[in-house]
Amino acid sequence: MNLRFAICDLRSGEERDVAALAIAFQSQIANRKSQMFRSGFTVLELSIGLVITAMILAAVAAIVSAAGQGWSEQNVSQSTQMQANQVYARLQKVLAAAKYVAQVTPGSVDGSGVAASLFFWRSDDYPDGATMDGTPQVGEMALIQQDSATKTLWLYQAIPYSQMTPTQLTAAGLTMTWAQMTDPTAPGTFIKLSFVKAQVIGGPGYTSTGSGLKVVGTQLSVNGLSGTNQLPVIEFSLGFSKDGESLTLYGSSTLRGPTKQPS
Repeated sequence: MNLRFAICDLRSGEERDVAALAIAFQSQIANRKSQMFRSGFTVLELSIGLVITAMILAAVAAIVSAAGQGWSEQNVSQSTQMQANQVYARLQKVLAAAKYVAQVTPGSVDGSGVAASLFFWRSDDYPDGATMDGTPQVGEMALIQQDSATKTLWLYQAIPYSQMTPTQLTAAGLTMTWAQMTDPTAPGTFIKLSFVKAQVIGGPGYTSTGSGLKVVGTQLSVNGLSGTNQLPVIEFSLGFSKDGESLTLYGSSTLRGPTKQPS
């Protein structure tokens, strides 16, 4: 009898505990819901948030604007760089085939002073563009010359032998001695020959007007002509300008021809 009452009392106690836990849990839920409904932004918090958002948007706009301007300027620089690289490649190609240098006037990158020039034995290919006899001939010579007036770098060389008249072909085949190659008047005489034509390496050509790329100056130097341990090297610097931009490129070319001067 007492055991039965004890069990009933135990069950009643457990039920009271469960009920109390349920009431407490419901109370917590009600409190959280009440807090959620009551929570929100004050006017001050909203104002600060709007100010921060406006600052972020202004910073993003500035970055986008700067990036756009930089892209435009980069395009101009790329255009100038590409055109300058083409001039560089043309000059490099001409010098890479050179046999020997007879005369050089250094010049300057900014075009000041006496303009640069290079009178040289271009190739050993007279009379058919392929035959090599180891002797410089008039038609095998060439002249690179900076024109300060038109901001142009010129190449003077003979037209193809197949396009020459018999008289021109004979004149082009005359042997040039070292004394003739180094004569100060030789470059001027050479460019006046009827079978010698001018070609633009870089610059606007016969006119300095326009907004195209200009070769404002060229500087040349030759090292190792008298040496026997290494091939001679031609070093060059090219000064360019276009639309207010300035650019300087540097390069060199090793002569592939004989290591001693022609006789």
